Amino acid sequence: MVSELIEQPEQWNKDLIHQVFSTPDSQLILSIPITLFEHDDDWLWHFTSHGHYSVKSGYNLAIGGENLQSSSSNEVMAAWWSSYWAIQIPKKILHFGWKGFHEILPTFSGLFRRQSSPHSNCPICGFGNDTNAHAIFWCSFSQVIWKQMSFPFLASPKEHLTFKGVLLYASEILEKEDFEKVLILARTIWFERNKKSHGRTIRTPHQIKIWISSYYNEICRERNKTKKGVSTGCTSEQSNAETEVLSYKLYVDATISTPQNVIGFGAIIFSSDKQMKAALSKPLQGKSFQFNKYYVSYRKDSDNTYNFTII
Repeated sequence: MVSELIEQPEQWNKDLIHQVFSTPDSQLILSIPITLFEHDDDWLWHFTSHGHYSVKSGYNLAIGGENLQSSSSNEVMAAWWSSYWAIQIPKKILHFGWKGFHEILPTFSGLFRRQSSPHSNCPICGFGNDTNAHAIFWCSFSQVIWKQMSFPFLASPKEHLTFKGVLLYASEILEKEDFEKVLILARTIWFERNKKSHGRTIRTPHQIKIWISSYYNEICRERNKTKKGVSTGCTSEQSNAETEVLSYKLYVDATISTPQNVIGFGAIIFSSDKQMKAALSKPLQGKSFQFNKYYVSYRKDSDNTYNFTII
């Protein structure tokens, strides 16, 4: 097993490799970088762009012999990007992932490199190299959110791993649904980080978790509208009304009639698809007051009751 050739922490066992393999093979093995993530060994087929064996590629190899060339890294990456841009989530999220992959998000490390900032320090935690990967994955601010979402491979900082490395690894080990959530959450963290940097109020990790579930459910519903009966990457659990978490907005306001000292109170709830779900109006006795806008989430239980939470 490949794992038997690796020492801790994340280093090749050079003595064992030189003992087992020839010098040319040893040099090739030792030139392979070791992932910072724990990952079981896997089978890879180098004669297809997607890395999986097919009968056709096996037949071509058998009749072509040494003339059949393995797929180049350019071909593999072209296939990866093709599948990436085919993901059915908003393009602004895919473009964000593309920017992070190419290290062109305006973090302080990039700004310092382009001489647009006097330093490269993270404005949130003070780390000295505010790369795209640090900002989205490894910063203490981001780590709290990732731990809330329960992605084990992102549960501890790995500053040497780039944004590109995280995306490639995540696309390999995660199911389609979870990889899409990683992309959505990455852009959400960037948005919240910018708000915090400018002194604005940010959502708590729990609020973000609720919003991600609601937003992804909305994406799944849109997919189902356009592709009925076709697999969309959304699990049956998400389409089950008994476990669905939806996002709603509650608007409330009031006014007063001074002569009668009566307050008119009104409230209305809109769903994320802009449908009015509930409304009320009622006269009250008392002093004048004013309400702001609140965000409300609710869960529909198995007994068809609704539990609302004001965020």
